[in-house]
Amino acid sequence: MRVTNPLLVGVTSPLVGRDRDLEWVSGFLTHTDSGGALLLSGEPGVGKTALLDAVAKSAVDAGTRVLRAAGVH
Repeated sequence: MRVTNPLLVGVTSPLVGRDRDLEWVSGFLTHTDSGGALLLSGEPGVGKTALLDAVAKSAVDAGTRVLRAAGVH
């Protein structure tokens, strides 16, 4: 039996081939009862922001409050 991640229900994103990444990040979010940190790193243009946008949207759709911040140099 496959367990459905509530943060991914209804996700329709243009992230082709990123299902595994979406599941990993949303899984991290569903297991942060005691806090945690997540660092996404990679070359420019690989889709880090798109991945976070998709997970944030699905979290909001599931009723979770999402707070986002961006840093600049």
